Amino acid sequence: MLICPQCGYKNELGSIFCHQCGAKLDLEKIKPANGVKIVRRKGRWTAQRVVVRMAWIVILALLAWGIYSICQTPDLQPVRPTNAELLAADNKRLALEQMILQKKANVDGFTMKVTAREINAYINSLGLEKRTSGGFAVVPISLRVELGDGTVTLNLLGEARLGSSLSRKIFLSYTGVPTTERGSLEFRPVAAAIGQLPIPQSILRSTGFLQGYFGRVLGKLDHEKSLLGQLTFIKVNPDHVLLRYQSKSDAAKPAAR
Repeated sequence: MLICPQCGYKNELGSIFCHQCGAKLDLEKIKPANGVKIVRRKGRWTAQRVVVRMAWIVILALLAWGIYSICQTPDLQPVRPTNAELLAADNKRLALEQMILQKKANVDGFTMKVTAREINAYINSLGLEKRTSGGFAVVPISLRVELGDGTVTLNLLGEARLGSSLSRKIFLSYTGVPTTERGSLEFRPVAAAIGQLPIPQSILRSTGFLQGYFGRVLGKLDHEKSLLGQLTFIKVNPDHVLLRYQSKSDAAKPAAR
């Protein structure tokens, strides 16, 4: 029984207000008439609650790891080409354009080798497109091209901006296989990362976010991309790229033994 402190009426257990005077019963201060303490049950650690709590801990840990990985930015130094590399890169670009535009049916073809340093020298001599908007934008700071065994990797150090209130450096890496198909240069993505956080290929191919972003950054190379699309094939080696044009008459000839 619960005794009302106002009128002394004995109320049944579970009552909130006194049945006689209507006063609110304070369960923290009122003790049962028989002197038995009111025992409040504490939440029990059931198997289901343990699993849910552990799942939340794992999710929060993965989220923290992802944010930490994204914020990791390597020290990507800007490309500083020599005058000789700049001259060689520009001359090869002009020679490639002339050979493609002046190709004739009786010309067998040509092969050109371009080094990684010449590629970086030429790209950075043109500058990078820096489009900004009032919302979120990644403004490029430095871009470096790395060649692998059949792959080309674009490493970009940029500045992530959210309007004028937030600014932080960010690193983007995009790896693909360049191919010439249907008269255009294709770049099939094989790997990508934001900071040190790898992006799964399924997300990379379905969204096309990085492909579109690097396409805008390298917008000044649209003419060069159209020239490369007319080549027969492109072979990438760790230190240079082989550009090959083969005429139809040469392609019809049997391969030399």
